[in-house]
Amino acid sequence: MSYVWTRLLTIAFWRHVFLSQKTYRSALEVIGITFVAAQIAEFFEIYPDLIKQDFVLHGMFATAALAGIWSRFPVTRIRHKIPGKDYHIEVRIGDILNAPNGIVISTNSTFDTNISSKLIAADSLQGQFTLRYFNGEVADLDRQISKALRSTQHESASSPGKRRRYPLGTVAQVTAEGKVFYLVAMANLNETGNARTNDQDLDIILDGLWKALRDQGELGDLHVPLIGSGRGRLQIPRQKIIERIAQSFVYASKDGKIANRIIITISDADARNYDLNLFQVRDFLTLSLHT
Repeated sequence: MSYVWTRLLTIAFWRHVFLSQKTYRSALEVIGITFVAAQIAEFFEIYPDLIKQDFVLHGMFATAALAGIWSRFPVTRIRHKIPGKDYHIEVRIGDILNAPNGIVISTNSTFDTNISSKLIAADSLQGQFTLRYFNGEVADLDRQISKALRSTQHESASSPGKRRRYPLGTVAQVTAEGKVFYLVAMANLNETGNARTNDQDLDIILDGLWKALRDQGELGDLHVPLIGSGRGRLQIPRQKIIERIAQSFVYASKDGKIANRIIITISDADARNYDLNLFQVRDFLTLSLHT
């Protein structure tokens, strides 16, 4: 079942409908327009008897109710234009790997790629990226990563996997099937191979990502996942991660343009499982983002 229909069946959706001022504002607009139209029709004696029937009044209120609900109908995409700037922020529900270009992929600080060793879960974003664009064969991917990081400072790693650990926020740019991907180090592996990141790390990761994109990105659309929300085990609600990414992007853009558009992409499963409400996200973006 799709996100939209699943959302319609939740109590949270209907609670949001009945608690939203926009619901009642939309309903009142319909009532006002219908009432004025009825008065005009009665004045010019257009269907005067029909207008006075009870079912017309009932129909007017039913239409108003539907208009109110429609104004809060679940959406899979919202957009916010930053006032006075030539970029905007979009939040979208969908598969980020279907994006046309400029896709950010979360990885660990040693840039491990091997799915067969289980350091990279096959169902993670990086795992799906590797399977879809490299057919699970990591030789070419490793070659591109090594080339991208050849002049980047690192330290020795004692955790399972590769032996070079890079700072959080380090970015390796790779290409596959004509698309550009930005692999960003978002977590360190512990001795058992589990990735970990925390609230403070998120700011470091995002700062590193924006700097790398400002210096070497293609200045097109940028598709960003909810960094750290999955295997990174970040203990922040997903809606807050969206807000943090948007705030960080706007702040970093003061130092130079990073992208024409940032599309923060939420998987369909996350949207359903964690009850994400894009109207609430849009309200935050509208009220809280300033430059």
